[in-house]
Amino acid sequence: MASQPFLRSFAPSLSLLALTLCASAAHAQGVNDADRAAARELYVQGVELQEAGKFADALDRFTRAQSVFSAPTHLLHIAECDAALGKLVESAETYRTLVRTPLPDGAPNAFVQAQKQGAAELTQVEPRLPSIRLVVRPENTQNLSIQIDGQPMSSALVGVQRPTDPGPHTIVVYAPGFAKAQQRIALQEKENRDVAFTLQPTSGIVYGTAPVYAPPVQPAQPAPQYAPQPAPQYPPAPPPYGAPPPRYGAPYAAPPEYQAPSDRRPATGGFMMGPSLGLMFPGGQYAQSTGGEDTSMRALAGTGAGLGVEAGFRFARRLYLGFVYDHAFLSGGNASPSDGLGSLTSTANANEYRLNFAYISHPDGVAFYGEIGAGFRTLSSTQTQNGGTSPGATQSTYSGGELSIGVGVHFKIGDWIRLIPKVNVAGGQFGSVSCTSTGAATCAINGSIGNQESHTFVFVGVTGFIDFARKP
Repeated sequence: MASQPFLRSFAPSLSLLALTLCASAAHAQGVNDADRAAARELYVQGVELQEAGKFADALDRFTRAQSVFSAPTHLLHIAECDAALGKLVESAETYRTLVRTPLPDGAPNAFVQAQKQGAAELTQVEPRLPSIRLVVRPENTQNLSIQIDGQPMSSALVGVQRPTDPGPHTIVVYAPGFAKAQQRIALQEKENRDVAFTLQPTSGIVYGTAPVYAPPVQPAQPAPQYAPQPAPQYPPAPPPYGAPPPRYGAPYAAPPEYQAPSDRRPATGGFMMGPSLGLMFPGGQYAQSTGGEDTSMRALAGTGAGLGVEAGFRFARRLYLGFVYDHAFLSGGNASPSDGLGSLTSTANANEYRLNFAYISHPDGVAFYGEIGAGFRTLSSTQTQNGGTSPGATQSTYSGGELSIGVGVHFKIGDWIRLIPKVNVAGGQFGSVSCTSTGAATCAINGSIGNQESHTFVFVGVTGFIDFARKP
């Protein structure tokens, strides 16, 4: 396993100690001297084979030694070999048996240490366990039969996560009145897979007990019966996984010659669309007039709600390219009347059109999300002066290009929904302004802005996507 095992750190001395203790355990279990000597030899061979990376042969030796007499040291090596061979379900169960087996008072220290090491290694094996959840339609199908790699599975486990070893598996589902359904999957470590079956009714053929004719008038003649239906033929168990990993605890990889059916591979991309909602915080400065004066963006607009929509395509599983439209309902700025008299009221809103490129580190779970973008923004501000020497209103629309960068956390909810809480910072310069005025108010600037000041817009919120690339 990943931590340095106790029993391997002092292999020469501990092997001798373990053999001695196993012999004592064998005496306690009533094993005769000849069997005890043979079991010791099996244990020695198993240790040598395990250290040489021949896990299947080592597992055979340890299993046979354990069948002669039970010892915690045997169970530890059996669990380690199972894990190295990719048999994670069996390995975890053996570790649990080792950890839960009570040791008598005064048990040998090697047995105690083996149990402690098993508990530590179990915490490394359990997170690697994959599982499958079978979904069968129609629901509540009667007399449902399920086989995984030729072995029966209880129909009570339909809809429940079932721990399963990594690698290729053949799943067969059938029921009376329905055609047999079969799928092959390639399960990776740590993967939780939903496998869906939709059973198709057969044309009047019902498997089960054949109907019996009513007896004829002659009591001496037996009633004829239909010939029994032939038993369904099941596919053979899949081939072995192939060569084991080269070291303890190495992640299992399915053999390269196995290819999962295309309709069961995770979707590599597809169309995505959804809304975004959050708060918008303007900042920086803007040019107030052609004479070079500038002022804080807070004089033009304040914090407000941001609402938008985004649509695009996910490709190569982790990459995304889309188009964003955002509208911000901003509060009015804090500017004062130009003549210092009367009162000034203002409103503002902003629109952004952006091309977005994003990266999702793990599109099937909780993961890092990062984005960069380039776009165009307009900011409209209406300022109305009441009273004073220049009553009236000005309506100014600033526009210019922007670059943006954002980070967030990606959550996948079910098969359809993706939620991304994020922070996006956009920065740029307004290159032109369009201004109209009424009353005695006048526009300080109209047209191209010579002195361009830098501004920022910070969006804090969440984007939700509907992923139309869902697989059944």
